[in-house]
Amino acid sequence: MLQIEPLAVQVLKAEELVRVEKFLPFFLPRQHRDHTIDRRHDSARHSLSP
Repeated sequence: MLQIEPLAVQVLKAEELVRVEKFLPFFLPRQHRDHTIDRRHDSARHSLSP
C-alpha cells in the first residue's frame, strides 16, 4: 500500500461552530459542532508499506 505523509503541516485558521437545538423546554439541548480548518502543507514523503 502506498502511503503519502506531509513533512510539515501548518494550520492557518481553525474554527468551530456550535449550534444548540432545543426541542421542548424539558428536554436536554443537543449541540451540533461543525469544524473548518485551513491548512498548508509542505512537500510530501512517499512510503511503501507491505
